[in-house]
Formats: sequence, C-alpha cells, structure tokens
Amino acid sequence: MLLGQAKVVASGDGGLQLFFRVNDEHWLPPLAVYATALISSVAPADHAARIGTAAVGAINVFLMFVLSRRLFPKPRVAVGAALLLIATPAHFVYARAGVDAIYTLPFVLAWLIGVTDVLNGGPRWRAAAASCALGVGVYAQPAGPLTMGFLLVITLAAIWRSGSRDAGSFAVPVVAFSGPVAVAVVWFAANPSAYPDTFGRWAIHA
Repeated sequence: MLLGQAKVVASGDGGLQLFFRVNDEHWLPPLAVYATALISSVAPADHAARIGTAAVGAINVFLMFVLSRRLFPKPRVAVGAALLLIATPAHFVYARAGVDAIYTLPFVLAWLIGVTDVLNGGPRWRAAAASCALGVGVYAQPAGPLTMGFLLVITLAAIWRSGSRDAGSFAVPVVAFSGPVAVAVVWFAANPSAYPDTFGRWAIHA
C-alpha cells in the first residue's frame, strides 16, 4: 500500500495530497508516502519503502545516542543504548519492513531530547523545537495524532516541573505544535469528506 501510493506520487498523477486513500475507509498519512516517493526518484522504486524505513531506523539509533548522552555522563553508556536499540527485535523488523510503523519514533526521540533539555534548565526554544517535532509527527503514522497530543500534555507538565510559570513558557510549545497541525485543519476544510476516515478514526471522532 505504501509503495503503491509512493509510486503514484512519484509519477505526479495523484496531485498534491495530505492524506492518501487506499480504499473506502483506509487512508495513509503523508510522511512515509512522500519519503518513499522521494527515495524512489534516486533508488529502485521496488526497494524505496525498505530503504526509507532503514534510513529512519538509522536516524533513530543516532537520536538514541544523543538522548543518552544528555542523560548519562559516560559515552559508552550512550553507545550501549544505541546498540540496544539496534538489537531490539521490533525496531530491527520494522526498520526492514518498508511500512510506516517506524516513522513515529524519530519524532518521539527528538521530543525526548528537547524535554530533557527543558528539565535541565535549557532555553525556551528547546521546548518549542520538541513540540514542533510532535506536530510534524502527527503525520507520521495513524497513531500519531493521539500519541503526539498526549506527549504535548507531558511537555507542558515538564515545563511546569522545571519551574516556569509564566504564560509564554506554555504558549510557545502550544504554538509550535499547532503550526504543523494547522496544515491538516486547512486541508480538512477543503476536503471535509476525508476527516471521518483519517483524524476522525485516528484521534477525534466527529
């Protein structure tokens, strides 16, 4: 399904879409589709989906290393955490499977890095960057809208725990999250029939 939609995008026949209809009730979010289409322009199309998930898997390993360096003083612990992720069966399988299930993880890891910095007294823009990653992650996989919304709430709780109490400290991440999500709002306004089987099924029923 993912590869088929990516081939349509790469051919230019489907036009610019935010979500992709597979059948009457099954839609795909855009990130994996567009990533696979981009890869198919420089690599064999039949292998593009697998190459894409392998690349995402490699990014996940790097982000895990960065996150672990934030949490632990010894570099070898970070290396061990990255190697552990490589050896994790689910991550290993999905990084080779060519499906969109793995596309959520880099956004969650990027968010964790940002939240860790916030809890360590980092600047306000770190919270904004973490929340923006969540906003983009909404488009990674059908579980994205609920997952990323829940993590935004945790972000706000982390800001509160860090000692920030002014309105701006909470407004910045909310705005940063809302920016990417606003694209979906505009698209659904132009394509209201797509909502029930996308966000209506994945997150907010209406």
